[in-house]
Amino acid sequence: MSETPRTNGGNTISLLDLLTVLVRHRWFVVLSTFLGALLIVAYSLYSIKAPPDAPLNWLPNVYRPTVQVRLQDTQGQSLSSFLSNSDLGLLANLAGGDIAGPSSADLAQELLVGNTILDALAEEFDLVSLLGITENPKSTTREFLRSAFDTTFDSSTGILTIGFVHTDPVFATAVLNSALSKLEQRFESLTLSSVTVKKEILEQSIADYGKELRDAQQQLIDFQKTYGIISIELQTEYQLEAVAQIDAQILAKRSELTTLEATRRENDPEVRRMRMELATLEERRQILLEGSTTGETPVNIPQSQLPELSARYLNLTRDLQIIQTIYSGLRSQYESLKIEEKDTSSRFQIIEHAEVPETKSGPSRSKICIIVTMTVFFLAVFISFVAEYFDRVKRDPVESAKLGAIRRMLGRPDRPE
Repeated sequence: MSETPRTNGGNTISLLDLLTVLVRHRWFVVLSTFLGALLIVAYSLYSIKAPPDAPLNWLPNVYRPTVQVRLQDTQGQSLSSFLSNSDLGLLANLAGGDIAGPSSADLAQELLVGNTILDALAEEFDLVSLLGITENPKSTTREFLRSAFDTTFDSSTGILTIGFVHTDPVFATAVLNSALSKLEQRFESLTLSSVTVKKEILEQSIADYGKELRDAQQQLIDFQKTYGIISIELQTEYQLEAVAQIDAQILAKRSELTTLEATRRENDPEVRRMRMELATLEERRQILLEGSTTGETPVNIPQSQLPELSARYLNLTRDLQIIQTIYSGLRSQYESLKIEEKDTSSRFQIIEHAEVPETKSGPSRSKICIIVTMTVFFLAVFISFVAEYFDRVKRDPVESAKLGAIRRMLGRPDRPE
């Protein structure tokens, strides 16, 4: 009769007791592990020799030919990028910057497993007959192809690697090369369609902003003609300097006139001449301050209206500059799209075509054998501890009574000890 594992302090089981359980069941653990290892090795050898489509061959050799494609997103400069590089960077920030759309790699990967390409491949290689499909042929062939394709994308190089896994390397290579050809055609068709749509939108936008640009130019021209403005900054500066010079001349003339009036008669010719010169200067100063409508002076903007006219002039020139910048950006995009429409080679470049692989890509039978052997070993150890536990329960009156009660609830009679 086996001994019951002792407990230390009534709460924990001694490690020696655990080791005793393993020693007691050592042959069960060793034989189970050896038998599991023997069976998995034998099955691995069978999977190597048996045909890939054998009913019990769940580990056939699989092959994975690959192709490499270099994908590039469109290089046309977006309007927000153009604004950011111009003096209107704030406008670009307010517009939200570039709006990130789907990349060419995302588009290519979605197209590869799309129904259009998958259905074309299924029809080309007659997968329904090849796989012996009797129900739901479209869904079944699509799922078969989707599970066989795999893709990886390297964003640093822009290279998309496409693989196809199958037990027949020749068939896998043929399917992959055909899929690559169809993907290239589908990709170029959709990207060209996108370019055409963008081009039409840009043409309409260019026409609309062209009209706004002409209207803004005409408003500025009309404003300049109405108020005789050529350059508001230069004219304002000239007018202020002219007023300051005339004020200085008036002050000097008044000083001279005061001196003459103190020493000469009222009707003295010199006094009269000095008064006429002073009146002329004051008249010129008044013209500078109030403006002139006769066109006799090049400066005919009333000084009191300069702040308002300056603000209106700056608003008109600012609006014109914004529209000109946007219009230039749209024209730049349009020219880029015209070039892109003619040259599609830069977006989808096939770097490597698929070749029939000479070595399998899987499965790794050595790893499978190790994993299965270790699993059987731990399972045998677990079963050993479970068996030891039930053996101990049978020897414990309290635990044995509980076990009997469970059996009676399950409708099973107690077995004699």
